[in-house]
Amino acid sequence: MKRSKQSIVFGVMLSFLSWGAVTNCACADDSELSRKTLQGITVLQVIVENLGTDIDPTGTLRSQIQTDVETRLRLAGISLTSEAEISPKSGWLMVHANLIRSGQFGYVYYVDLRLVQPVRLVRDSSFFLATTWSKDVMGNVGSIDNFRKTINDHVFVFVTAYRSVNPIK
Repeated sequence: MKRSKQSIVFGVMLSFLSWGAVTNCACADDSELSRKTLQGITVLQVIVENLGTDIDPTGTLRSQIQTDVETRLRLAGISLTSEAEISPKSGWLMVHANLIRSGQFGYVYYVDLRLVQPVRLVRDSSFFLATTWSKDVMGNVGSIDNFRKTINDHVFVFVTAYRSVNPIK
């Protein structure tokens, strides 16, 4: 019996979802320590990675997600930039999302939000970029709108983490 590529991918993702439910794996780093690394960040650039040509051949969904995330952050009073600037008070909110049609189940997805910022090693003062906060989730949704809502819900988690150490004055 020949299986389609989508059936195999769906099976693998469903296995991961089942494993996560059994092991109660949160698969995220939104801890008190990671929240402290957000303190003092004053400006963010949002980068939404490509979703792939199967789901988003024209890039429209990627643009909608970019707008959704930026709007949510602006409403929370977080300053944004479209320039790639590196400073001690800047960071990048990276949105990586995979979405696969799964027939009768709608879509299977994986969303990963990461805050990347400049850091310096204590031992030799080397400077580099590192992920200091992250939140990811896998699941299934019936529509693209529900997928966008899932991303928006995770941006809210980021906003909550950010505001816990950068309260509005």
